[in-house]
Amino acid sequence: MVVNVKTTPTLETTRVAPSQAVAVACDVPSQLFIGGQWVAAKGGRTFDVIDPSTADAVATVCDGEIPDAMAAVDAAEKAAAA
Repeated sequence: MVVNVKTTPTLETTRVAPSQAVAVACDVPSQLFIGGQWVAAKGGRTFDVIDPSTADAVATVCDGEIPDAMAAVDAAEKAAAA
């Protein structure tokens, strides 16, 4: 079995075996994409993404909170008005 995985930021489709999908999917910036830029979470916190089949950490990502969501909504509203 082969799955299609969308990678970011180029959004190219890559065909990989399911066991490789997590590694490919996590090959992205660990920040939040807000207002057209990669930014760290306002609280500065991160967490590990765990592969349940191996219990290994496959990526570390920002732990977005309410202020980050508000910034994303503000950026989206500005983009929609433009």
